[in-house]
Amino acid sequence: MRAAIETTHLLLRPWREEDLDHLVRLLAKPEVARYIRLAGQSFTREETAVVHARVLRSWAELGIGPCAVIDKSTGLWIGKLGLMY
Repeated sequence: MRAAIETTHLLLRPWREEDLDHLVRLLAKPEVARYIRLAGQSFTREETAVVHARVLRSWAELGIGPCAVIDKSTGLWIGKLGLMY
C-alpha cells in the first residue's frame, strides 16, 4: 500500500520520516506503553527512534508497514495503525 486510504474521518498514509516526533509523544504515554511493554514503562526517544527506523525500513524494503493515522477534519496526527512483517 503505497497510496493513502481514506475513510469519512481518517487518512491512513504510509509512514514518513517526519512521523518520529509524533511517535515519540505517543509512546511516551504510560497509558499507551502499558499495552506494548510488560513493565508498562514509557519509551525513551532513543527507543522510539529504533521503532521508527524499523517502520521506515519495512516500507522501503517491503512496501508495507504501519500507517500514520491523520484526522481529516483537523489534519492532526492521531496514531499508528497496522502490522509489521
